[in-house]
Amino acid sequence: MDPHNIEWSDTLKKWGLTPENYVLKALPRNLGVLSRNDQARLARRRVAIAGMGGVGGLHLITLARAGVGAFHISDFDRFEPANFNRQYGARIPTLGRPKTDVLRADALAVNPFLDIRSFDRGINAENVDAFLDGVDLFLDGLDFFVPEVRRLVYGRAREKGIPVVTAGPIGFGTVALVFDPRGMSFDEYFDMHDGMDPFEQMLRFYIGLLPKYWLTAYTVRRFGVDLANKSGPSTPMGCLLASALAATEIVRILTGRPGLKPAPWCLQFDPYVRGMILRRLRWGNRGPLQRLKLWVARKKLRGAKPLFRSAPAAPAWNGEGAVPPPVMEHILNAGLQAPSGDNIQPWAMSVREGGVEIAVKKNSDPSFFNFEERAALISLGAVSENIRVAASVYGLATRLEPPVDVSRPARIFFEQRRVAEDPLASILWERETNRRPHGKTPLDPEDLSAMVDAAAARGARLRWSVERKEIATLADMAYWADRARVLLRECHETLYKAFRSNIDDARRSGDGFSYGNLLVRWDQKLFLKATRPWSVMRALNALGAGNVVANASRDSMAASAAVGLLTVPDETVASVFRGGEAFERVWLTAALSGLAFQPMASLPFFWARWKSLGEEAFPPEARGHVARAMEKLRAVFPGEDFDRGGLVMLFRVGHAPGLPEGTFRRPLPTFLNA
Repeated sequence: MDPHNIEWSDTLKKWGLTPENYVLKALPRNLGVLSRNDQARLARRRVAIAGMGGVGGLHLITLARAGVGAFHISDFDRFEPANFNRQYGARIPTLGRPKTDVLRADALAVNPFLDIRSFDRGINAENVDAFLDGVDLFLDGLDFFVPEVRRLVYGRAREKGIPVVTAGPIGFGTVALVFDPRGMSFDEYFDMHDGMDPFEQMLRFYIGLLPKYWLTAYTVRRFGVDLANKSGPSTPMGCLLASALAATEIVRILTGRPGLKPAPWCLQFDPYVRGMILRRLRWGNRGPLQRLKLWVARKKLRGAKPLFRSAPAAPAWNGEGAVPPPVMEHILNAGLQAPSGDNIQPWAMSVREGGVEIAVKKNSDPSFFNFEERAALISLGAVSENIRVAASVYGLATRLEPPVDVSRPARIFFEQRRVAEDPLASILWERETNRRPHGKTPLDPEDLSAMVDAAAARGARLRWSVERKEIATLADMAYWADRARVLLRECHETLYKAFRSNIDDARRSGDGFSYGNLLVRWDQKLFLKATRPWSVMRALNALGAGNVVANASRDSMAASAAVGLLTVPDETVASVFRGGEAFERVWLTAALSGLAFQPMASLPFFWARWKSLGEEAFPPEARGHVARAMEKLRAVFPGEDFDRGGLVMLFRVGHAPGLPEGTFRRPLPTFLNA
């Protein structure tokens, strides 16, 4: 008996379990599908499993319960929280423990008489022969993104006459392949060779695995497979199905049953689309259709740059003593992910003992919307919220001193009082302005309530409009607000300065937004380029072109599941700043629920100017439009005192696909003061 199992000896005696009768007493329910001879043959077989992660751990446990008697297992990794959604061995007690140790113990807890040899440094050229020595079959549980290791093991298995089974999770489903050492090889099927760069190998592996791209029916685009960044989704359902398919083929092979269909046959199953296909790719990836698929995928993916701001890894820190510079940099960079009008980023930051100061950078936002720095102040509140959320990752509590006027900074102090990580920390870098039609599907009341609570946590009030008649009225409001906006030269020129021709220009400047981010069609792009001079836009306004822009705003608002109104009790600087914190917290809460979100900022900022300066603050041709827009808003929210309270923001929320291009931020040093 393995020394690991001495502690179980009393239990084994109590239940009469011995190496000789284990199969008879512990696995009798296999009989009927398997024969006694099948079970005896499985008990004498040794399977090598590379990888103890998403599918590898399940492979081991499934085969142990099926009756396989000996294993070689390998993995160099340890369990972490990100493994919880799919990996058999991932549990709170196993965090930080080597995966091979955990899975070996789990398998022995199923069958204490197993013969298991662990390779806890993974597989490489030095140990691959030992890993495959004496095994009857190799089962591939390797990570998708290690093509060189995969080719190494498959090649050596073929040389040794060892069959190979691979099955991996693909969305909700799986795909399975068997490589007979006497048939088509791994390299022949996937059309790989020495000297091929890793990206091309991963691309060919991916294309060769999928006869049908069923997962496109339900995957969320921005979280899909990203070969360039070696990331992709993996579900527990897909892992379970992969293990079931792999174990079934292994039992077929090890018991000598008929019906084996090795490569170039490929079996794919996806319960979500209720589809299953067994297809023979006669030439593998060398076939004309596969070559076409590779060409399309290569053209789309090779050399692709990240489209969205990517979250950097949080530097490690135990939370003791002063905040170290790398951690402070990470927290401040999180602050910079806040929204700002036209992505101007009107902020200044200073690191001070015990915390940071953040302020509105004077004259950085000259837009008509930024009356008395109101837009910049709301944006600064969003920076504050992000910093406080990011600090919680390190268990840091924060104490805020909001600004009392726009010339003074807000102060955020970090305290050594431990707090739990804010759930919104995971979404800081993913929040986006989504201008797509959001659809009219009603939102979950719990999601709406969570956003109301998020606003209240920062002293603001959030009210919802979800009735179709009310949203139609608010669509008219958006129409009249944008009718006014296109008549204002200051709004026009500030907006056009923010346009970037393409994503590379946006990435280089670190601000503004690309036409792709705005979802601008080719004809709209021509219109925007033609109307950049104010003289052209003014002439077109006289011909009614303003209706085109305003109608687009009306359509966007009408295609929404819900419209939110965020207010604060008064117009003090501190209150408006806290309104910015609340606005960002609401937005992050929506993003955490997977909801699309778009601010509708024109009217709130127009109204702040109107309240302070009166209708004379607007040219005569725009006054009536602003008044009509406020009339529509009052009709939907009759209980709000817009004359005395602070109107922070209007926004729409719903369900929509992600954006093809994101926005960017300037480097942190450009915001730091000495």
